[in-house]
Amino acid sequence: MSMKTRYRKKAWLYAAMGAVLCLALALPQMKMSARDFVDQEKTCTLTVTKSVFEENTEDWSDLTADGVELEIYLYQVAKMDEYGRYTVDPEFKEAAGSQYPNPETWDIEKLNDGVYEVTADEWRKEARYIAGILNLPIPPAADAGEEGKEPAQDEETLVIPDEKELTSAPCYYKTIHTGEQTEVEQGLYLVWAKPIVTGKYEYTFLPYLVSVPDNAYGRPGDANADSDEWIYDVTVGVKPRRQIRYLNLEIVKNLPTYNKSLGEAMFVFQVEAVRVEKNAEGAETRKVVYSDMLGMNFSEPGQQSILIRKIPAGTEVTVKEIYTGASYKLIDKGGETWNPESKVITSGSDNLAVVISSLLAASGEVNGGVDEEGIETGARITFTNDYDETTAFGTGIVNHFTYSEDTKEWVGTQIMGGEHKKEAANE
Repeated sequence: MSMKTRYRKKAWLYAAMGAVLCLALALPQMKMSARDFVDQEKTCTLTVTKSVFEENTEDWSDLTADGVELEIYLYQVAKMDEYGRYTVDPEFKEAAGSQYPNPETWDIEKLNDGVYEVTADEWRKEARYIAGILNLPIPPAADAGEEGKEPAQDEETLVIPDEKELTSAPCYYKTIHTGEQTEVEQGLYLVWAKPIVTGKYEYTFLPYLVSVPDNAYGRPGDANADSDEWIYDVTVGVKPRRQIRYLNLEIVKNLPTYNKSLGEAMFVFQVEAVRVEKNAEGAETRKVVYSDMLGMNFSEPGQQSILIRKIPAGTEVTVKEIYTGASYKLIDKGGETWNPESKVITSGSDNLAVVISSLLAASGEVNGGVDEEGIETGARITFTNDYDETTAFGTGIVNHFTYSEDTKEWVGTQIMGGEHKKEAANE
């Protein structure tokens, strides 16, 4: 499909999302056009659905599930007259000041000309530009949070404005919810969806522009492409970008009894996180997204913990105590999560392992706590060991690896005995 579309006297304008969302804008002057005048007495409606682009290639069920509702904010950028011409909203013009029109794209009122060319990419830029004028957060770069990648240091933080900020923006018109057919005035609207956070992802949505009423004349692939009629009941979808969430996992070790004469007791844990991904057809792939070994050393009875940072949400996490210390035995293991869909599995063929079926964020109160970066602890796993009355001496070495964003390499550290207890506890 050509990215350029010529706007004739009965032309339509393809909206910011291109063919993806079928957001054509009816923008022509009516001279010599066979198209009817806009019926300004006709009731217009707008419906925003949760239909997403490429739903046949990715599993969007985390977003499109019945229980997930999106808040949509409409900003009336321009009004429409009986000829289908636009007049920019005075409040928007005042807020934009010298920033309007956008020198990098186009002037909305030029769309009233008989012939005008813009590209789908320019529509996307214009929608983002208008959102910026209205101080609405704009989604981060397209590859931010891509699966399998650590977040970049300069990655934008997810911003979810409060209701007052959103509704006090210039030319704010109405708040609707996905799936609702809502009456609206005739005009040109910026559609902005409020970001949401689910157990696995953070979702932001590209802002876009939509005309009500609409016209599908000449729109490739549209059922009304041959029709010159105005469409007064407009339905559009959303274009989400999802950023994978990261959660922390805490491992707690209890040691009720300790034999000081045997020296420090060392305990080693193997941690592996596997992400199970499905496409729209239900085919699964399994990918290891985190793998490490961590150790703890005790010089007295008590409790210690290790906080494992930034494990991708939604992963199956297995924590296995692979070394229980000479003369110490594992007597109990278990765990807790704060999301009912995140199960703790302690039975099975491996009696030294605890499995979190799917590491998810809390569905309510964040009982696991939040670290200084704002990352939530999604689960806590506890192992309890006790002195087994033997007199075996032992020590150990743990090869601990971390990924360096600076060198793009894995860096290894050896944890011997009790020498690196502090480092281990901070990794």
